[in-house]
Amino acid sequence: DFLNRLDPHAAASRRWLESNPSVKELVGEIDDVRIVKVRHFGAQAGRRGVDREYFFVVRGSKGHAQIVVRAERDEQGLYIYQVRE
Repeated sequence: DFLNRLDPHAAASRRWLESNPSVKELVGEIDDVRIVKVRHFGAQAGRRGVDREYFFVVRGSKGHAQIVVRAERDEQGLYIYQVRE
């Protein structure tokens, strides 16, 4: 948890996940979001930076789910967040 608090992309992906309508539809009103695993993978040819996948456990009023969010850099160097699983 401590290292994830120092990672600005972890915080951004968490905020994105908490505001995602599909996640809210799945688990209901979100009570708790925890990162249980982070996977870093290298940049591809022609791209800078390291991409990340965050493995979350999300608990809500309808139940809980394990959700993987990928944070990838686009051509402008901005991060794009997407649910992978």
